Amino acid sequence: MLHHVPRFVAREIGDDTTAKATLVVVDGLALDQWAVMRQQLAEQRPGWRFREDAAFAWVPTITSVSRQAIFAGSPPFYFPNSIHTTNK
Repeated sequence: MLHHVPRFVAREIGDDTTAKATLVVVDGLALDQWAVMRQQLAEQRPGWRFREDAAFAWVPTITSVSRQAIFAGSPPFYFPNSIHTTNK
């Protein structure tokens, strides 16, 4: 589930204070579109490494729910007052 993303990234970095990670969140990108984009990025930036994983979105699968779940690190029932907006 998306609310596990922050903990996953933190575990990947671990205790290494010099480690860096980038989380790229793209709204509305289909898997086939990502395959084309990944190929282009790999050709343009041969030094970049990609690690791809999948996560399940919360229902409803709308931007406001998914974005808040990722960045709050919490399931949607923890932010009922802002479920339909990303203004907070």
